[in-house]
Amino acid sequence: MATFEIITQSECSLSLKFGSSIDEEILTRLIAVHHEINKKPFPGFIESVPTYTSLTIYYDPVMVMRSTLAGHTPSEKVKAYFRKYEWKGFLKSSVEKIIPIPVCYDKSFGLDLEELATELQLNIHDIVQLHSQKIYTVYMVGFTPGFPYMGTTHSKLSCSRKQTPRKQV
Repeated sequence: MATFEIITQSECSLSLKFGSSIDEEILTRLIAVHHEINKKPFPGFIESVPTYTSLTIYYDPVMVMRSTLAGHTPSEKVKAYFRKYEWKGFLKSSVEKIIPIPVCYDKSFGLDLEELATELQLNIHDIVQLHSQKIYTVYMVGFTPGFPYMGTTHSKLSCSRKQTPRKQV
């Protein structure tokens, strides 16, 4: 069985919680369930929304109640579906698509590059090398269309947040 906790969110949604840390193995299991449920949805399924550690499932409670899923309430029926479904076969599979993203490190675009170099005690060339040598994993897409939430960067690039956010980027 899949290793996730099922949490009721509302009368028409629940979340499958796969863990509590940003982790590629958690992401692999979560995305596998996300793809499987979208390929083979239960009656009343509307959509599934992945985050770093959980998958929120939205459903139509009326359609779920009309289904033959076991349970007395929509939430019980959907939970029973996830507990009964055989998840073993595909949870180790990985869906990977590499999308190249051009980056310009010119000072006219990298407005904080010099400040970052000073804070990290690195030269700009080293920052560019460390930043560009990694393939980044996108864990979820945010509420702003197309805004990716990625995992970790190289530990040498870890820095504090700006005291005052830049108003224009």
